[in-house]
Amino acid sequence: MNLTTVILVAVAVMAIIVFLILRNKKDEKRFENNLNNDYPKPKQHDVDI
Repeated sequence: MNLTTVILVAVAVMAIIVFLILRNKKDEKRFENNLNNDYPKPKQHDVDI
């Protein structure tokens, strides 16, 4: 009984860790994409010198 509980808790903890790692990778990509596209784009000016 006690060993079964420990095994179930260990599997649940590992599943949570894997879920958090995958979620972090997804959020990191989305955050990086937001940073790359969030800045104001420079206007194209043709300058004659």
